[in-house]
Amino acid sequence: MGNALKAYLEEYQDQDQVLFQAIIRLRRGDKRAFEQVYNLSERYIYAIIYRIVRDNDKAVDLMQETYIQIYRKIHTLKNVEAFFVWAGRIATNNTLRFIQRDSREVLASEDDNNFMFENASDDNEAFLPEDILVNKEKRQKIREIINNLSPEQRITVLNYYYGEMSVSEIAQAMQCSPGTVKSRLNYARKQIKQAVLATEKREGVKLYSLSTLPLFTILLREEVATITVPEIVSSSVVKGIAEILGINMGGTVGLEILEVGKKGIKGIKEKILKLFKTTSGKVASGITAAAVAGTVAITQIPSTQAIPGNVVEYTDGIYSEYDSLFLHDIYLEDYGYGGLYWQRYGDDSESKCLIDDEYFICQNDSGYKGVYTIDGEEIIPVEFDQVFHNEFTGGLFWVRKGDKVAYYDKSGKMVCDRMYDDIGHVRDSMFWCYDGDSNEYKIYSLDGQQVSNYTFDYIAEMINGLAVVKKDGKWAVLKEDGSFIVDFIDGDIYLGDGEYITINEPDYQTGEVNIRVLYRNGEVVYNKYSSEEEGFYGGFYNGVTNLSGYIDPMTPLHVPVKVDGTILFNPGGTDYSGYSLHIYPNGSFLYYNPIEEKAALFNSNGQQIVDKDSYYIDYFDDRYLIYSSDKKKSLMDDQGNILIEKYDTIEPRYIGKYYICIDENGYDLYNAEGTLLFNDGEGIRSIGCEMFECSLDNETVIVNGQDGTSFSLSQDESIDSNYSYGYAIKVTRLWEEEADYKIEVIDKKGQVQHEIEMPGDDYPDNVIVLKKGVYSYKYKDKCYIKAGKW
Repeated sequence: MGNALKAYLEEYQDQDQVLFQAIIRLRRGDKRAFEQVYNLSERYIYAIIYRIVRDNDKAVDLMQETYIQIYRKIHTLKNVEAFFVWAGRIATNNTLRFIQRDSREVLASEDDNNFMFENASDDNEAFLPEDILVNKEKRQKIREIINNLSPEQRITVLNYYYGEMSVSEIAQAMQCSPGTVKSRLNYARKQIKQAVLATEKREGVKLYSLSTLPLFTILLREEVATITVPEIVSSSVVKGIAEILGINMGGTVGLEILEVGKKGIKGIKEKILKLFKTTSGKVASGITAAAVAGTVAITQIPSTQAIPGNVVEYTDGIYSEYDSLFLHDIYLEDYGYGGLYWQRYGDDSESKCLIDDEYFICQNDSGYKGVYTIDGEEIIPVEFDQVFHNEFTGGLFWVRKGDKVAYYDKSGKMVCDRMYDDIGHVRDSMFWCYDGDSNEYKIYSLDGQQVSNYTFDYIAEMINGLAVVKKDGKWAVLKEDGSFIVDFIDGDIYLGDGEYITINEPDYQTGEVNIRVLYRNGEVVYNKYSSEEEGFYGGFYNGVTNLSGYIDPMTPLHVPVKVDGTILFNPGGTDYSGYSLHIYPNGSFLYYNPIEEKAALFNSNGQQIVDKDSYYIDYFDDRYLIYSSDKKKSLMDDQGNILIEKYDTIEPRYIGKYYICIDENGYDLYNAEGTLLFNDGEGIRSIGCEMFECSLDNETVIVNGQDGTSFSLSQDESIDSNYSYGYAIKVTRLWEEEADYKIEVIDKKGQVQHEIEMPGDDYPDNVIVLKKGVYSYKYKDKCYIKAGKW
């Protein structure tokens, strides 16, 4: 990092520390600190909002709405150093929702085809030099280039580079597809680069060379530093906030900042140090006092134990990336027909902290992880860079140290002979290990035994106790007992969902292909000799697979067939001739034309249930998400019945049991049968145990997806940790009592089951329900796991 860039970053980091300490005091219940938070962030929030709406009257309302949310949700901000990103997202989302509600302010749509798709997430492209940081005129030229972007591109760049929002988050906020966001980013980057090069040539200034992200961030911070919020805007926002929240914002808090400011950065640091000392805090590199973790003290279960770490979540909940998906032990590839993906959201989990009612992952101050039992027994030492546990680890713990990985069982034993360069998901009872030095694969069972004495060149599929393996250019099917159901052959082998084995084996003497279907035990079900152009293209899913050939040398033919060769639908002579074919896990199938971007859907009996006017179709547990040509989305069952219709966005939750739907009226919540559970909210999120938090203007409603019942939270109440085993943590902010907060365990009806007593006045961190009767929290330099009676 160059000297100029380093100096800029250090200056802003030092200045931000005063704001961070005000946030800490506000989280502890000091209402006076809110004025300081406002004063130190006002220009930043104003800059974000005004960049979009370009209207001070609108900015007043949006700033007021943003700061009210900041005040009411400040306790949910776990890392105060992330305040600018967190608050910036609130401001951006409020502003985008506003312009979407006001038809006169809706952003002009852009045609994705106007842009050449490239990797818009690569932030390392060299494009702006460090000497811009010390040259005011050059910085101004870059600002002018950015400001001349279209509104859509400018807002996208603002969110991506300044707000550190992901492509998917921007897509949701701007109500467009991820592809549109990537296109806008890509096109904006090209425009900036072209303008940079043109300016260099025209004016003889060198603008081209430094990575975008640091400079963009600094340009925004510098711009914010020079912005003067109009007095009418500032006074109106302050007045509105004070009236709604009942806070006296008289300006006295600013005196402390002014006094410190006279002493310069050194004075700020002295003030922070004094604050840390008076609050028994500790200064750690890049970590605020509230975030410093220490040792864990286990109390009452059954006796006090010391554990070197803090309880952390054991899974991120993500199943797949956009280019592939894992679903019910079935691996499917995206053949390019739209946004096929399947994602399990982290909040959908019953519990993300306690495994099998007994084990948890702990993390020490240095970030290393290990596994302990709830009574303090060490299972895996706290020395690994990563530890996680989910349905793809087969009840084992996946661990990583450096660039090596392995599985451990719940006794703390490594379930393979050593750590490897890569390791596969546990598929039923087996998993593979890859050694980069030898470029070989081994297969192990859950008990740690190597399944076969062979090593392999590649593992293609693994399911239902079977594995398709490759060695010396030939393929075979290995069984979990180490025997081969199909010996090594020249040909293609597929497992599909594991009930049948499909084989295409060429006969080089006759030029034909022997097409076979076997039961998983090796018994032959179907056998046919065909031309060399014909063969199975994939395995069977619920008894249906893809038999492929050619009508002519240029026109492929894909036919869905059953195990006995029965044709379900023949596309020859129809509009679907030449279309690609995809088989879903339930045996339904989809024809897709990538040129026209049209998709048609058939059920497992060959009955067409969606015509080819659909844009594309996603699958979620026997439900289909239909994207129509007008870019609206609907949900349909496998009989063709529309369950949910015409939304801009439909997101599955709890593995397809529920759907969050978004349109111009707000957020709606449905179950998989299409029953409306909540409508017209400002936001909805899943919070564990099939529970949902639904936000309205003046209240928060907690909805039980299982029975449709609900209860409301007051403005001073919030769910601080998600539901686990049917219980959650509710925090109530107390204004007139001696204590700052009341922390309680509530059930799915909102009834208080237990009040948690804390050892001091400071608000604890990471308060979570581990299971019924057991909760944990971190307080100062310790984390406690305690038993309660409920």
